[in-house]
Amino acid sequence: MNPDSRFISIITKSKVARMPVSEIESVEQCGRKLHIYSSYGEYESYDRIDNIAPMLVEMGFYRPMKSMIINFDKVIQMSDGEIIFDSGRSICMGRNNYSGTRSAFRSYVMQYPPFAEWTPRSILAEKRNK
Repeated sequence: MNPDSRFISIITKSKVARMPVSEIESVEQCGRKLHIYSSYGEYESYDRIDNIAPMLVEMGFYRPMKSMIINFDKVIQMSDGEIIFDSGRSICMGRNNYSGTRSAFRSYVMQYPPFAEWTPRSILAEKRNK
């Protein structure tokens, strides 16, 4: 299903919101609270990340660790253990989690032009001559 057509309901003590899933940058579980970060702002709710993880992962989100889910569509850059989102917000990760996440992000980015594998002309010429 297209992420642009899906919404998530967020109900807290002070807010009730309906947010497009495509606007979510990341979701983090901190104790009993679930923090949802989006281009609309931050929302906190008493919930478990496991309640929304299957839907988000099915829609192309990445779960680098048990307590976090990331939307690669909103990631601008990854470097030195830090992930920077298009809103300017950044998060830091430990070395092991960052390494796996960086690898997954690289695969994600390689899907889109002009980020395709590059083959030097000399190799192409050799293949043509054979």
